Amino acid sequence: MSGISVVVPTLGRPSLTALLSALRPAGGLEIIIVDDRAARRAPLVAPRARVLPGRAAGPAAARNTGWRAARHEWVAFLDDDVVPDPDWADRLAADLAAAGPGVGGVQGRERRGASRMRSRQSRRGDPRPRPRCERPADRPAERGGR
Repeated sequence: MSGISVVVPTLGRPSLTALLSALRPAGGLEIIIVDDRAARRAPLVAPRARVLPGRAAGPAAARNTGWRAARHEWVAFLDDDVVPDPDWADRLAADLAAAGPGVGGVQGRERRGASRMRSRQSRRGDPRPRPRCERPADRPAERGGR
C-alpha cells in the first residue's frame, strides 16, 4: 500500500476543526479539504491539509474534486462533522494492508451517538471492522488502480 488520502468536503462548519484535530496525530495521511462554500469571503484555514476550491455543487461533487486530486493509492472520505477515534488511521492502514490486491473498495458504518467510527468490509461473510475507503478505478495500474 502506497498511502492514504483523506478527502473532506466542507461548507466551513465549525466541526471541521475537531475533525482536523483528531487527524493531526495520524502521520502519513494526505488530508484534502474541498471548500464547497458558495461565498468564500475568507480563506478556509486548515493546517496540515491541502485546501481545494469546490464548485458549490454539493458533497458528491466535492468528493469527486478531492479524489481526483489525491496523490495516494487509497482514498478515504470523511464528512466534516465526523470525529474519528485516535486510532482510526492506524486501523484503516492495517485493514487496507490486509485487504489484498483483489479488493478495490471498502465501506464503513457510522455509529450514531458516539464519536467512534466503526466500519465493515464490503465482502460477504467478513464481519471484521473495515474503514470506508475506495481505490479509484481509473488510477493507473502502477499506482494500484485495478
